[in-house]
Amino acid sequence: LTSLTKVQFEDLASYLFDSNIRNSSNRSIRTALAILLCKLRLGLSLNILAVLFQLPDKKAVSRSLKTVRTALITRFVPSNLGFNHITRQEIIDQNTSTMARRLMCDAESNTAIVVIDGTYLYIQVTKKISFF
Repeated sequence: LTSLTKVQFEDLASYLFDSNIRNSSNRSIRTALAILLCKLRLGLSLNILAVLFQLPDKKAVSRSLKTVRTALITRFVPSNLGFNHITRQEIIDQNTSTMARRLMCDAESNTAIVVIDGTYLYIQVTKKISFF
């Protein structure tokens, strides 16, 4: 249901063990994480998640989602997402292929290559402009 392997799930859960989440009578830390992952992947309603994970009501599901989301933003995001989790040299060494170096920067080994795609970037245009 979560699309993660057991090892991946345990790795993600390890970020929550040091957080302020505590096991309760309704759910464990692992259950709360599984609820969030199922919600993200399957888009199930809170009522269905409550039945699936044997929680008393949708309010308990909502509290679990909020708690896990807050803990992941605090613990997981800074060390795994964004520009601060990786150095420029790591980008060059681990994410730049030889082919990309040849095509984009004349095979210089110390150049970082970033490709930015604006396909889904929404730009509001005034109605006064007419397109031909």
